[in-house]
Amino acid sequence: MSPRQGLAEVALFLAAAAAGVYGLGEGLGALFGQGQGGVPWLGVTAVALMVLARQMARVQDRAPHRGTRHAAAPGAPDGGPIARAGTSDEGPPAGPVENGGPDR
Repeated sequence: MSPRQGLAEVALFLAAAAAGVYGLGEGLGALFGQGQGGVPWLGVTAVALMVLARQMARVQDRAPHRGTRHAAAPGAPDGGPIARAGTSDEGPPAGPVENGGPDR
């Protein structure tokens, strides 16, 4: 994608987002009694959401994919190379809860 195409994508995204937000505000405002003509604005919002959904699908198709996962290191709970500090599978500590907890 050239920089010019990227700029056009950003401009289209901002225009569709602005039209969707404005259309939603006008449509719901008219729908709940503050003005008239709510249905066309809700249509504008629907079209803006379709444009945004198509853009998201296109961006997702172009996004780089991650490689395969490596085997987990011993003691790493999330499959990463370093175990997180303070995480364990032992559960909460046994005994009464201090400071006015539910076991009072």
